[in-house]
Amino acid sequence: MVARPKLNDDLLPAWADERLHELLAYWNEKREARAFPARADIDPLDFVRHWPLIYMVEGTTLSELWLRQAGTAYRDLYGFEITGKKLDALIPRAQRGDVVNDYELCLQTGRPIFRADTMTWRPQNARISYHRLLLPLGESDGLVTQQLAIAVFFDLNGQTMFV
Repeated sequence: MVARPKLNDDLLPAWADERLHELLAYWNEKREARAFPARADIDPLDFVRHWPLIYMVEGTTLSELWLRQAGTAYRDLYGFEITGKKLDALIPRAQRGDVVNDYELCLQTGRPIFRADTMTWRPQNARISYHRLLLPLGESDGLVTQQLAIAVFFDLNGQTMFV
């Protein structure tokens, strides 16, 4: 058996939402000995219960990233359907440093990226915190072409939203 490329054992802290841990374990299983799995290896039916929180970003550069699919939680969060939208059209450039850094890092390294943070682009008094995991997908040449992602959102009281 070929050894898998080692993932940082502390990629996801123990306190991160369990759904992120589940999706990371699924992704890790599907990648086998590769750096990351191909899109064809991923079966959305394997994680149906997470669909509202799942989204898929497609593109190989930041400027071309767009949302191939987004669960219903994102329509509720944004107030409109975001599937098909360019990523940079959804969050003001000046306020999306974490998004740029995370998506770019995932594209460049082919490694999962975790972030726990508060959305900075939302209006005052509408603060929402989140746990987000980006999982690279691509072909055997090492080029990341898509990112499978999940985000879990929390209100000001720490209660899970969009369950």
